[in-house]
Amino acid sequence: MKKKMNRIQYSATPEALAEYKRLRKMTGLPTMAALVRDAMSLFGWVIGEVAVGRRICSYDKKEDEYTFYVTPEFIRVRKETEKTKKGEKL
Repeated sequence: MKKKMNRIQYSATPEALAEYKRLRKMTGLPTMAALVRDAMSLFGWVIGEVAVGRRICSYDKKEDEYTFYVTPEFIRVRKETEKTKKGEKL
């Protein structure tokens, strides 16, 4: 059975569109939709990790250095998760 698909449309700056095209070419993804689906999948995983208290980072083995990635959304998700654990409503 074929899933019903919904169309999402939004405006992008020329710079953002160029970045989409660069990422699509780099990854070999066939469509912009495939790129957005993969990005959403990754974002969902990241939010799940942040919600349970984990931090997102990259590791430079050569320099033995971590670079942590933090956004205001990550902070909000973590705070809301902590409130929920304490029994407060969102």
